[in-house]
Amino acid sequence: MAEDRDVLLSDVAVTLVPATGGPPAAVVHTQRLRVSEAGFGKIVREAMGEVQRRFDLDVRSVESRLVDGSADVRVKVRKFMMTAELGVTVELAATPQGRLRIRIADLRVPAGLPVAGLVDRFLDTLGSRPGVYPVGQRIVEVDANEVLASRGLPVRLEQGVREVRITPGFVEVA
Repeated sequence: MAEDRDVLLSDVAVTLVPATGGPPAAVVHTQRLRVSEAGFGKIVREAMGEVQRRFDLDVRSVESRLVDGSADVRVKVRKFMMTAELGVTVELAATPQGRLRIRIADLRVPAGLPVAGLVDRFLDTLGSRPGVYPVGQRIVEVDANEVLASRGLPVRLEQGVREVRITPGFVEVA
């Protein structure tokens, strides 16, 4: 039954810590998050919707596929009179600081299109969000605790992100 879910949260251990003037805060000691290929595709399409709005592009299609160790994303965009298909290979990893590292390992674009600059600008704009840090060329790190706090959620991951694994069909984060 759980196989058809976009996101499955399991192996959760939580301690409720009293907070002054509000509900107790949840400290998550362990967790395992499993995102299906379909769920990952929905996340990618949402991100591409933001790219479309921010850079006035006409995104015609977005396809994503999870393979061993990475995600392959193909996007067909139209700008002015040109239509182009772009390919991106994304790698995810846990950092020693407990952050989720997102790295664009490969960017495939037709010759002569300034898409690489758009990708770099988009990653820079992500860095203006709480908990998201550009740390290198086409690399951002996400601090889940800062993101949760910025949303006003009384939840904290005790160890942050410890492990990330991409396999055909699933991304697992613990």
